[in-house]
Amino acid sequence: MDKRLEKPYFSSARDTIKEIVGIDIEECEDEDLDNGEIISYGVGSIINFTGKIKGRFMIDLEPDLAFITASKILNKACDNLKDKEFIAAVAKMNYLIATNANNYINNSYSLE
Repeated sequence: MDKRLEKPYFSSARDTIKEIVGIDIEECEDEDLDNGEIISYGVGSIINFTGKIKGRFMIDLEPDLAFITASKILNKACDNLKDKEFIAAVAKMNYLIATNANNYINNSYSLE
């Protein structure tokens, strides 16, 4: 990923999760890869972006944090990774993260 995109996406993810759940998160340093593959914490989602620069930003959450986040978004308890409402709540979180990051990137770098 283009280095100019890393900070806006991480900052947006950190700020969005802080706003929704009230939890401070930290960026993972380079993960040790097992046979060249990333091992998920449990709930992974990818934000794809296109334009002058193309890339992907992966959000990987432990199930407990994903359930807490989805529960806050939906205003009801979530405890099933396969529940359509849970998946929709994670998608909404991704939308918020992507919107904030893309607005910053477009305003800062004119990458539209």
